[in-house]
Amino acid sequence: MSGRREADRAVVLGGSVAGLLAARVLAETFAEVLVLDRNTLLGGPAARHAQLLLGRGQQIVAELFPGLAEDAVAAGSPIADLAAVRHYVGGQRVQPVATGAFCVAWDRSALDSQLAARVQALPNVRLREHTDVLGLEVTADAGRVRGVRVRSRRPGSGVEVLEADLVVDAGGRGSNTPDWLADLGYGRPAEERIPVGRTFTSRHYRLRDEAVLDGDLGIEVAADAGQPVGALLLHLGHGRCVLTLTGPAGGPVPSTPASALAWTRALPVPDVYSALAGARPLDDVVTEEFAGSLRRRYEQLDRLPERLLVVGDAVGSINPVYRQGMTVAAQQALLLREHLQYGLPQPLVFAKDVSVALDVPWNMAAGADLELAGMAGACSEDVEVSAAFLARVRAGATRDPVLAKALLRVTGLLDSPETLMTPDIVARAMGPAPRRS
Repeated sequence: MSGRREADRAVVLGGSVAGLLAARVLAETFAEVLVLDRNTLLGGPAARHAQLLLGRGQQIVAELFPGLAEDAVAAGSPIADLAAVRHYVGGQRVQPVATGAFCVAWDRSALDSQLAARVQALPNVRLREHTDVLGLEVTADAGRVRGVRVRSRRPGSGVEVLEADLVVDAGGRGSNTPDWLADLGYGRPAEERIPVGRTFTSRHYRLRDEAVLDGDLGIEVAADAGQPVGALLLHLGHGRCVLTLTGPAGGPVPSTPASALAWTRALPVPDVYSALAGARPLDDVVTEEFAGSLRRRYEQLDRLPERLLVVGDAVGSINPVYRQGMTVAAQQALLLREHLQYGLPQPLVFAKDVSVALDVPWNMAAGADLELAGMAGACSEDVEVSAAFLARVRAGATRDPVLAKALLRVTGLLDSPETLMTPDIVARAMGPAPRRS
């Protein structure tokens, strides 16, 4: 970027990871960037579920915030190759082969706080917490957004209009933009939903001995149609870890340390149970329901008002079991930076580019989710064929290190899925299935 200032103010709706990354990029162009959020961003409630910043996301965050990962490692966060997460598919371990990409095992609450602090430290960015966004301010013909109407949550506060040269909605899957567009006569974007229905239950522990992980960043046991429960145990450093258990929505929830241990004992491999045995719980359990993945097709609308962009979960909210959300948000931040090089982004052009970038993680997750939900026939033929092939790659990755490396780099969003279509990879994936003992 040239660092030139083309406009006075950008307003970001939502202090999510997507919103904070967007604010970091907007600060390169705008004289002032306001990040609005209804909650506390600095020192607020901790995010609790186990999550990893995938390979490509780690690279982008390092580019936007130099030294952030190094500071985390210096404070004790483990760092290792992506393959250091011990991953099991169908009860078989994916071959532990180096990918060449490293990731930090972030405590998600620490990552959120550090990103917010780094963004707030930018001289032209201001975080405005405890603020409700009531709607868009537009020109008389509704052709251009010129700001937002807000109200502080402080008692006695009135409605205030914040003028803006650009509004970026990073308000998550609860975004109000579809309603606002409909009210302005633009119509609502079409929506795609995958009602996979999952429950996520998490708790932090102190391990009896870090050696139980044998130097790995974590252990993941993937759920599938034959085994609808799964687990991710992630090492956070200093003997701490976070365990997230997943199962079908409406099913039993392991609410006590004893029931969580029993849950892990029922998994098809003993690794998580062995690591968790003797660990001491550090906090209360947190349980959340995830109704299903949601994608809003803004790129399919005939028109959008000028100076309004939508990013993050407000565009596509993918099942968190695949850990793609933060990396997708990081990719969209770089897209925003690219568009800003040519002036204020054109909303429809930006929406189409966001959609193209979202296709890869969405399609990879969609096939697996539809199979998990017993709805494989509900997806398009392209997604069904892709999902069937990816299932062969995953199965092959448990015995073939070449397939394992290719799979990890694609799921880490480092390489495109096209890299799985080389003759060698196809031949390896479509070879004889391994015999089960």
